[in-house]
Amino acid sequence: MKLVFWNILKNTDFGPVLALIDKVSPDLLFLAECTNEVIDGLQKQDCLFVHSPPVMDTKVKCFHVSRHVACRCIREAGERLTFYRAETKYLSCVIGAMHLISKNNADETFQLSESLRHIQSVNQMESEHGQNTILVGDFNMNPFEAGMVVPHAFNSVCSPVIAKKMTRTVQKVKYSYFFNPSWKIYGGDDRDVFGSYYYDSPGGNHSFHWNNFDQALIRPQLLTKYDCDFQLLHPFVEFDLTKKQKTSYSDHYPIMLELRSKK
Repeated sequence: MKLVFWNILKNTDFGPVLALIDKVSPDLLFLAECTNEVIDGLQKQDCLFVHSPPVMDTKVKCFHVSRHVACRCIREAGERLTFYRAETKYLSCVIGAMHLISKNNADETFQLSESLRHIQSVNQMESEHGQNTILVGDFNMNPFEAGMVVPHAFNSVCSPVIAKKMTRTVQKVKYSYFFNPSWKIYGGDDRDVFGSYYYDSPGGNHSFHWNNFDQALIRPQLLTKYDCDFQLLHPFVEFDLTKKQKTSYSDHYPIMLELRSKK
């Protein structure tokens, strides 16, 4: 199963999204800052929009691309987190699609408090549906920030070996791990791309130019049965985040998570 996530910056042109679909063939597509024009355009191309219950306008929209995956919305946990049940012949899991609050509107302390709130929704969902869980989206935090790694927040780690220990105990309380494969992006590639979001002139004390705001977290229960591959899809889009181009479609690169049954 292939999941693609992309924050498309409220663009009304769905052409670049279709081009990405043609190049990487995802099963499910998640779009943040997705306009009605893009929804309508994708539906006309037989990409089935997975409607959320009519409670609120959620931040991330989900689309069927492949008919090999059944997908339905099972819960909205506020506008920034929506849960979907995804099922294939070999896999059943819950996907939490997220677009968390921007750094333009929150400091690290507030982002941590929001992470604590969202993990409560994840824990409640897992108490009913089990821990075959994937979280994917624009977390607006780097993998090393407090909201991503604090045990009572997302408690995510860069090592699948550590994640497969399932839990860690802090102050006599057990916390479930997530594995975060997006750490691999810090290794860069031959195009010197080290993240999904780029600041040309970062301010304050944190001089991070490259940032990995777009991530996927996986419960280790899935890692026992499936191999996972995480990719930054910058080679498949026609813009460079390090250059100020009016023609840039988005200020984020898309990401893809693929799960394959172990041989």
